[in-house]
Amino acid sequence: MRFKRVLLVFPYYASSRYLNRRRLQLAGGILEQTLVRANIDVQVIDLMIEPEEKLLVLLDDMNPDLIGVSLASVNYADSYALIDRIKAYHPACSIVVGGPHVAAFGIRVFRNPNIDFAVQREGELPLLELCQGAPLAQIGNLIFRDHTGRIVQNSERAWLNFSQYDFPHYSTYDLEQYVRVINIQTSRGCPFGCIFCASRNSSGKHYRYRKPGCVVDEIAFWHEHGYRHIEIVDDNFTLNEQRVLAICDQIEARNLDGLKISCGNGIRADRVNRHLLNRMKDIGVYNVAFGVESGASHVLNRIRKGETLKDLRSGIEMACEIGLRVTLFFLIGSPGETIEDVQASVRLMESFPIWDARFYHLMPFPGTPLFDWVLQHGYFIKPVPDYLNGIDDTPAFETPEMSRAERVEAQSWALEQVRLHCQRYKREKCKIAAIENSGGKKR
Repeated sequence: MRFKRVLLVFPYYASSRYLNRRRLQLAGGILEQTLVRANIDVQVIDLMIEPEEKLLVLLDDMNPDLIGVSLASVNYADSYALIDRIKAYHPACSIVVGGPHVAAFGIRVFRNPNIDFAVQREGELPLLELCQGAPLAQIGNLIFRDHTGRIVQNSERAWLNFSQYDFPHYSTYDLEQYVRVINIQTSRGCPFGCIFCASRNSSGKHYRYRKPGCVVDEIAFWHEHGYRHIEIVDDNFTLNEQRVLAICDQIEARNLDGLKISCGNGIRADRVNRHLLNRMKDIGVYNVAFGVESGASHVLNRIRKGETLKDLRSGIEMACEIGLRVTLFFLIGSPGETIEDVQASVRLMESFPIWDARFYHLMPFPGTPLFDWVLQHGYFIKPVPDYLNGIDDTPAFETPEMSRAERVEAQSWALEQVRLHCQRYKREKCKIAAIENSGGKKR
């Protein structure tokens, strides 16, 4: 069985708290480029941008024999309904799914009878081998229905050598419909053990990274095409300091000027130092975020953050002093957290001249230790399908230390303190800039 015409579909997500509607879909670009390099006819449609009517036109014009659908656990029921509509309109095609939802739920996605194949974890090689006609039983990470209707789950395969894959060129995308920001992934995997993080379901604990030259080749490609804004989407960009320094050196050596690079997905405060941050700023990094999560040590321990308050304060302080724009991420509702702990988080936030801070209700995603903990203790206050299909940043669970109402009130209060604090900071920055531009001195 070979597939010659592949259509990759990225669904519309109504709960777009986690998604920027007009950012290029990095996963789609990577899969597209993998198939393009193998001379497989591939098209991509992003339903965050295009109407579903465009999908029907593509089905008619392209007549794909394999349709890949990316599944997130957020709004997964809507994505299942989309699969049903695709199959009803184009019954001759096979359906393969992948993404975070498959990584978390595995064989259970086949409760949807229109799914023929599913790929757990990294999808590049399984999808390619599926298209090229490799024996189904030999494709690692693949789950499939055999000719009798039985669901077969193959063994896991080794994590990919991340440097051997070409970066996405988005050759079938209409780039004019997207913001002029290029998302770049330079590494995968996280060796740390935060109980709430679902990314390890897809990327694993083993840290793998692209070589500096490979990363800078990608930046140079987009620089040549007029792009200057780069978003590093790694979970652990600064984990290997020498690699980051080598990336900075190569950007400088190639004269890739005018870059505006953001590490808005978050870097670890215990994996930065003054020299590293200064070099990052030298080559165009202007924005960094830190996942602080809490201003209380016992909460950091409960969520297995692997960082101390001293680590966090040190990293944030260095970034602020260097002049980077800093955003802090906090969680509300962690195991053992109290109202007083939220107040400690706000005090920590207020002690730095930051650009922004976010206080999110902690969400227990399937496949994480947090989910198991909440389920085991009976703390859910929403049925799991309901909260996954309508995530609106309201609590899905409560704890003996903080009720739902207390969590909602705590978030509202914390966000107001963020608004007041960051407003004062930004106003002061504007005053300083105005004085400097006029040649005067701040009194």
